[in-house]
Amino acid sequence: MISRVSCFAFALVLAGLSPAAANNVCRDVPTEFQDQKARQAFGDSESASFLRSRAPLEAALDSFCTSSDNSARQFRAKARKVVIRMAADATEPSPYFENGTLIVEFYGGDFQAARFRQEVRDALRGKPSRHND
Repeated sequence: MISRVSCFAFALVLAGLSPAAANNVCRDVPTEFQDQKARQAFGDSESASFLRSRAPLEAALDSFCTSSDNSARQFRAKARKVVIRMAADATEPSPYFENGTLIVEFYGGDFQAARFRQEVRDALRGKPSRHND
């Protein structure tokens, strides 16, 4: 079964658009994807799965913001920036806030978009991530 997030990311690629090109989520929140740091720390082959996860992660964040006006408003009010970085122990995306930045740590690969969106919702409320402890 193909998720809506995967379909969205695939549609952007087919249209010749890279979801990473805009480097924004939720319309106007800048995104920093730390691909160079991942390659330096983990090497090209080890970081490949992480690099492929960019479009689905950004699509899941966009989906979170389009799920309701309240979600979008809360996200934009709290997140001045999103940083997605590779973490060896993060088998599921693990979001948390630090100084107005939403940090998402993830090793890469497939993930459950609905669970990730709930984790983002929890992070907005100040709750710690339930994953990757």
